[in-house]
Amino acid sequence: MGFLALNSTIASERRDINDFLDIEPIEAKEFEPLWGTHLNREHPITKGVGKFMIAHDKQYAGVIKSSSTVSLFDTTSIHDKRQTVSGWALSRGKGRVVGLLPGSTYHAYEAPEYQNILWRAAHWAMESDIPDYPNAENRYYD
Repeated sequence: MGFLALNSTIASERRDINDFLDIEPIEAKEFEPLWGTHLNREHPITKGVGKFMIAHDKQYAGVIKSSSTVSLFDTTSIHDKRQTVSGWALSRGKGRVVGLLPGSTYHAYEAPEYQNILWRAAHWAMESDIPDYPNAENRYYD
């Protein structure tokens, strides 16, 4: 079984959920443009996905708590210049867990690179083959 935690899941203030996700949440600040950067080119979820821009979103953030959890990508906020982990993956027992923080606004879901990450994350969490995303596009970098 897989679990895909989206956007403000870490803002639930539920310690058990954040422990399950292996993340220490950091308060979101303002809505602003975000760059998706430092993509993990080795992980199946972000393999082949390039740097991406989200025009307007809230930057939820987290600190990974253990070395067994893999960072997938960071976001960098344009106004306050904060860079933080915004996507991660881990295994829990017989299942897989993925956390993806962008998505407070529709702008995140309009970014073709983020659509590709969501597609790939869902397949990876279900431990199924990851078919190519039909609309895969890297607008800024390969």
